[in-house]
Amino acid sequence: MNNGFKHILVVAGLAILLLLGQMGLSSLTLLSAPVEAASVEEVPVVVRPGGATVYAGPAGEVLGVTQAGAVLSATARSADSDWVQVRWSDQTGWVETSALIA
Repeated sequence: MNNGFKHILVVAGLAILLLLGQMGLSSLTLLSAPVEAASVEEVPVVVRPGGATVYAGPAGEVLGVTQAGAVLSATARSADSDWVQVRWSDQTGWVETSALIA
C-alpha cells in the first residue's frame, strides 16, 4: 500500500471518528440476541488494522472477512455490546466490537 493511500485512509478514518463522536455507537439499538434489525439508524464504523471476520450471528457461521479501513454501516449492537450488526456486501452480518474503531 503506498503512502498516499495510507494518508487517505487515516484522514477518512479521522473524519469518521469525528462523526462517531457526535453519533456514537451507543446510539445503536440494543439487542439481546441476533434478530433482523428494522428501521434502525445506520452508523458508519471503520474496521481496525488486521481486518474483521463477519459472522451470520454473534459467534455464528463465518460469512467472510473484511479489510482494515473498510467502512461498514452498523445497524444494531448486542445487549452486552460485544457485537455490532453491520451491512456488509449486500447482506447483514455481525462483527466483534473490538474489531471496529468507534
